[in-house]
Amino acid sequence: MHRDDDSIDFSSLDPARDNLRWERMVRATTARAVAARRTSSVADQLRAWMRPALAAAALVAVSMWGAVIARGHTVRSEKTDSTALLIEWGRTGQMPSGANTWTLLGGAP
Repeated sequence: MHRDDDSIDFSSLDPARDNLRWERMVRATTARAVAARRTSSVADQLRAWMRPALAAAALVAVSMWGAVIARGHTVRSEKTDSTALLIEWGRTGQMPSGANTWTLLGGAP
């Protein structure tokens, strides 16, 4: 039960009561913030973002892998044909023409 004539004195909690102490606290806090900001280089910022970026990349990779497994079929790509062509060129010792090389690298046939 609280009576009105027993008001609570909050003046001791006022930080501006001692102006000199208050100014020292503000300056010290500002100096720490400026110093922390100055020491943060681009390399430090990149290091800070490295783990979240790697986690996001791993999440994307796992979800794509899971989607391929969920479909239950393999996808035959042109890479398989390109690999077979490279093996054939290596086995026979034959030099590929410029057009064949361009096609192999993904250019228009």
